[in-house]
Amino acid sequence: MHTVKRVCTLVLTGLLALPMAAPAGAEAASFSDLPSSHWAYIAMTEAAGYGILQGTGANTMSPSAPLTWPQFLAMAARAFAPEEYARSAASGAAWDQAGLDAARSAGLLEGLDEPALTGAVSRQDAALLLCNALPEEYTPSFWDQPIDPTALSDWGRMDSLRQEAVAELARRCVIQGKADGSFGYADPLQRCDGAVLLMRVLEQVDNSCRGEDQNVTLHKSC
Repeated sequence: MHTVKRVCTLVLTGLLALPMAAPAGAEAASFSDLPSSHWAYIAMTEAAGYGILQGTGANTMSPSAPLTWPQFLAMAARAFAPEEYARSAASGAAWDQAGLDAARSAGLLEGLDEPALTGAVSRQDAALLLCNALPEEYTPSFWDQPIDPTALSDWGRMDSLRQEAVAELARRCVIQGKADGSFGYADPLQRCDGAVLLMRVLEQVDNSCRGEDQNVTLHKSC
């Protein structure tokens, strides 16, 4: 299922080298419903600082709200296909259409039923999209402790394509499963979970691109 592809990213190493580094902006971001004690605070504020994740208005981030497909596709496109996203937005497309266009162009929708990408994102479909963004190369670290995906209580309720995606994300320690021993395959993906998973994948893509010439793209809030 996993195919060789060239995924362009924000390139975290490049951003960290900028005088006005994105993490500094992320740390300065303040949302009334995202305290520093929140388990996803670092990932969400970093994602906001990079321009990947937008707030929900009135200085809120709504971390526990379901992540919708338009939001998730825009996040994925800004992270993994920034040039395509910028081109679509520059042509006059709204942020949600730009996200869809860029995600499609980058191959992030492989295996997904595009007409069905409405409403909330299920955890198994999020896994499939994020697996499409993973780099081919991966070197486990000494500290990695991947779970056995087949031990997840709802493993047998996923189709083979989504099982493969979940297994690959588990092998790379992107996912760990839920406290009840399941993956929560059909559960709506919360905004906090989506930001954390995306940032973990983005870090792996960035690591695979180290030493290469890259374009750095910063996005303003839409």
